[in-house]
Amino acid sequence: MPIADVTLIGAAQHETEGLARRLADALSLALGAPAGTTWVRLHRVAAEDYAEDGGAPEGVRPVFVDLLRRAWPDDDAERARSLRAVAEAVAVACGRPVANVHVLAEPPAAGRMAFGGARVASLAKSRSRSRVSVT
Repeated sequence: MPIADVTLIGAAQHETEGLARRLADALSLALGAPAGTTWVRLHRVAAEDYAEDGGAPEGVRPVFVDLLRRAWPDDDAERARSLRAVAEAVAVACGRPVANVHVLAEPPAAGRMAFGGARVASLAKSRSRSRVSVT
C-alpha cells in the first residue's frame, strides 16, 4: 500500500502528462508492491515558489517524495537500499538527476491508517493471520 506524494519543482504542464501513472508503476516495481496497490499524488510547484537559503544553484529543479508504507524494512541497509531504489525510480520517471530527488520515509502506516474506514492491521497481527491461514 505505498502512497507517494511527489512534488516537482519548476515542472511545466507538458512535462507532467502521464507522469503520475509512470511514477506509480516505477515505484511499485522499485518497492516490489503487488499490482494495483501503489498510489501517487503529483504536485507541481512553480520555480518562483521554491527557494533555498543562499539561493539554489542555477537549473536545479528538485523532486520531493513523501512516502508512506505499511512498514519499512527493519534492517538499516535494506531500508537504505529501498530508499535508493525509490529515488532512482523517481529520477528516471521524472527525467531528473537522482541527486535532486529527496525522499522522506514517513512512519509506518500499519495500525494508524484506514482505507474505507477499515484500519490497516499492524504487521505483527497480519503476519500471525497469514501463518494461521497457511497452516
